[in-house]
Amino acid sequence: MIKKYEFCNAKPLLLFLTQQRDKLIGQHIKNFYSSAPFGVMSDTDIAFELDDYSIVISYFFYSDLTLYIVDSQTLKDNLSLNFLYKDVPESRNLVQWISEEEFPFIGKEISDITIKRFSHEFEINPATGETRPNGGDYFSVITVILSDGQEFHICAADTICDGYVKIW
Repeated sequence: MIKKYEFCNAKPLLLFLTQQRDKLIGQHIKNFYSSAPFGVMSDTDIAFELDDYSIVISYFFYSDLTLYIVDSQTLKDNLSLNFLYKDVPESRNLVQWISEEEFPFIGKEISDITIKRFSHEFEINPATGETRPNGGDYFSVITVILSDGQEFHICAADTICDGYVKIW
């Protein structure tokens, strides 16, 4: 099972979270996978194993998020993440090695997810200076709120970093 969801604007992401609320809220975080420890920027996707499935998060530039919902065993069996791209001819040999990393919120229950919205112009390509225009419906920080009140954040790094995800 692999389901792919792409978001470039806040409203569709918020709608997705509302529609999937009953499948997200109450899930426990069983494992965290990344190419970097918690609190350090990563240049690969990150993944969370939950009670019923796993989520692979590809989020390297503001307001440009891809979520993959996958069977947890599929993720554990192929931590190169190659299975995400095997049906895309030009990317079928792509690998992004991740590994199980220590995570301070293992066993915690998800109680809510919020999105920080913004509408100002921002750069999407530091090499060319290309921007997304002022007045859009964009998003940056994704906050996962846990049942004990703790929270952690996931966000693309500034464009000057050229393709990293931060989790803290």
